Amino acid sequence: MDSVISLLAIALMGLALLPLVLLGLYVMADFLGLKLAERALGAAVGLLSFQWAAASVLNILAGVALALLGAWLAWRAAPFSTRLAGALLLPFGLWRMCRGILLLYATLRQDKPRHVPPK
Repeated sequence: MDSVISLLAIALMGLALLPLVLLGLYVMADFLGLKLAERALGAAVGLLSFQWAAASVLNILAGVALALLGAWLAWRAAPFSTRLAGALLLPFGLWRMCRGILLLYATLRQDKPRHVPPK
């Protein structure tokens, strides 16, 4: 089980760093005057858009979960301190959910880069 978790962690780190690697490839290819530069830049932009969209969906899901947990604690918990913690968790979850929705909207509405023909 430890090896599965380690492999998942390495895969997620690789996915997080892949746009930076493509950006470095773009810089080197542009410096050398290769036609590969524009493709590397386009792939990096696509991967970054995908990362933002995935992170936005994750923020929405986490916000809903936090808000539901806060509402449940505020409604069903016995000690007053736990009810107070749940009541404080509810607006934080709603804020995170709204932030995720706004980020997803901004990610999906962004203007796509226009292809500039080579000189």
